[in-house]
Amino acid sequence: MFKLNQKVWSFVYGWGVIERIIPTDTFPIKVYFDTEARESYTEYGVAYPNQNQTLFHDEVIFKIPSEPKPDLKKGDPLIVGGEYRRYFSHWEEDKAACFENGLTEWTSSGGVRYWGSYRLPTEEELGNEEI
Repeated sequence: MFKLNQKVWSFVYGWGVIERIIPTDTFPIKVYFDTEARESYTEYGVAYPNQNQTLFHDEVIFKIPSEPKPDLKKGDPLIVGGEYRRYFSHWEEDKAACFENGLTEWTSSGGVRYWGSYRLPTEEELGNEEI
């Protein structure tokens, strides 16, 4: 239940305060926001008919999941750092560990470098000279 002078939060406007409640209105909750916007809501926190609640008693925080990692095997080619061709070794948290200087597990002494920026090579890149 929303109350007069209550601090509220909106997905659209951020923080605000309920400045009036007019029980006879279709949208009785009148909010003045820190952004100087004003908006009216139903007693359920809905600003427009047939929409979901956008006004809340506290800030709603979303944790956006990280993008799923590609399913890579040791030795798979990657483009790292935007332009460098490397062979995948393993995952280290969210970073791709790749053998240094384009070496492979067969030619490397085990040295790897960690890359936060990586992508799979295109078909065209795979068709070019050896990675």
